[in-house]
Amino acid sequence: MIKKIGIMTLYHKNYNFGGQLQAYALQKELERLDFESEVIDCELASMNGIWDRFRYLGLVQSAKIFKKKIGLKLRRLNPKFRSQMVAREIKFREFANSIPHSPFCTVDTVRSCTERYDYFITGSDQVWNPGLWRDALFLNFVPPGKKRISYAASIGVPRLSDDEKAYMGTNLNHFHAVSVREIGTKKLIEGFWKGKISITLDPTLLFDKKFWDGIAIQPMIKEPYVFVYMIGSNEHTKKNVYDFCCRSGIRMVSVPHTQGYYKPEDEQYSDILAYDIGPCEWIGLIRNATYVFTDSFHGTAFSVNYNKNFWCFEPKVDKDVPTGSLRIESLLLQLGLQDRILQFKGNLTDNQLSQPINYNKSELLLDALRQDSRTFLVNAIK
Repeated sequence: MIKKIGIMTLYHKNYNFGGQLQAYALQKELERLDFESEVIDCELASMNGIWDRFRYLGLVQSAKIFKKKIGLKLRRLNPKFRSQMVAREIKFREFANSIPHSPFCTVDTVRSCTERYDYFITGSDQVWNPGLWRDALFLNFVPPGKKRISYAASIGVPRLSDDEKAYMGTNLNHFHAVSVREIGTKKLIEGFWKGKISITLDPTLLFDKKFWDGIAIQPMIKEPYVFVYMIGSNEHTKKNVYDFCCRSGIRMVSVPHTQGYYKPEDEQYSDILAYDIGPCEWIGLIRNATYVFTDSFHGTAFSVNYNKNFWCFEPKVDKDVPTGSLRIESLLLQLGLQDRILQFKGNLTDNQLSQPINYNKSELLLDALRQDSRTFLVNAIK
């Protein structure tokens, strides 16, 4: 009898390209390994969760985020803008619905789905980021006797408070096998987990570009272009890249207002604004780009998968902690590509930005990491 696996991840109404693609990839990888699986369609948002996030971020940072979100809502009063953003959301919902998933549940009703599965996996992505913590992401709803596994879970912050350490320690005790995505995450939880902690690849990297070509949608843009995917807010960085494009005579394509934030610089520094795209169009834009500039982990992951000439910037994120750079640095360090990270400050030279990448060594390293990651999954589910 085939054992069935329930995947708990950041899936429900997640309008983040990487978030949906990693959920899709993990389900596909388990399918490739001959396991039956589906994502648990759990609404993680709640009033308690909103209050916890407010306490974690603090008043000042919460106010900044609130301002950006309100800015986007006001911008949506423009009918054309609203229709473009709605088109993006529709494509996200269509993609999410294509992933095998459970009936809808909430953090209060998720226990009702436990009879559907023999094993439970949490991950990948930032399921263990303190700013996003929910008991469900630590599989606390799973009854004793059923295996709980983490796959490529990420904390995404450089340190934990004493209270956060205590919470992690209590919740990790129930897991049967633990793997994390970053070196830093492994170091943070080594004191809480007595067993082996494996470092495994983000699910999107378990598949090569041939697999992703199967769902990528060819962009309508015919001429060469630079693809810019920035989730943080940094006008100086955007201007630098735009100036590089102007000097090089190549058009700049970007995805505006990601993360549900209104960022005026997105509209100011770009030739083509890709509003109405979903995950499949997003992959196509990376695949066909001459250069990619990003501050996103998954923007980096897909650039590597497609052997693109790319550069990463440290993102400005909540609490002024460069969590994105921690995640990106860990991946690029494993692949010997850590020199592709650029700092915020200073102007960038054309010679620096056009420097090509030799992928020979990193491809070998990536293949080895893929095998290690699959071995972890198979052994954990046994």
